Amino acid sequence: QSTDDGSNWSPGVQIDAIPAADNGGKLPRIVVDGSDNLHVVFVDEATAYYQTSTDGGSTWLASPVDLPQINAEDKDTLADIAVDACGALHVVVENETRNVFYTNSFDSGANWSAGVEVDTVLGSDSADLLPVIAVTENTVNVLFDNNGANVYHNSAALTLCLPAMHTEM
Repeated sequence: QSTDDGSNWSPGVQIDAIPAADNGGKLPRIVVDGSDNLHVVFVDEATAYYQTSTDGGSTWLASPVDLPQINAEDKDTLADIAVDACGALHVVVENETRNVFYTNSFDSGANWSAGVEVDTVLGSDSADLLPVIAVTENTVNVLFDNNGANVYHNSAALTLCLPAMHTEM
């Protein structure tokens, strides 16, 4: 955290306190919502996690939240996060079988939807890598790399972003 345009930085704060993890978190991604809350996703050796700070990064949840796994036998290997205009969180996760899944939260990360596979456009035997996510006013957009051969875009209509429904955010 810097308060002088990046000239000086506060001491780092560990945010990946994962119980019983062999290794800490890796490959973090961060997004800031309209209220300046920080939202982070990262993975360890098997699971994708969500972490948040409501005070600019000074304090974080005591323990990161496990994101839903599509298949408990497949390890999560990468995650990305976006936030929409209503403050809802949107996450894509790549697993070790190289499939890409989407989940969302409409309550600041306390609860997450069941994951939905988003890379089915290529068939079940494709190796889809490095997913990234962005949200416009009414669309969730996901890009992924098909094993280094091509880049694909998949999208879904976002109909749940109604400010009156999300006043708690």
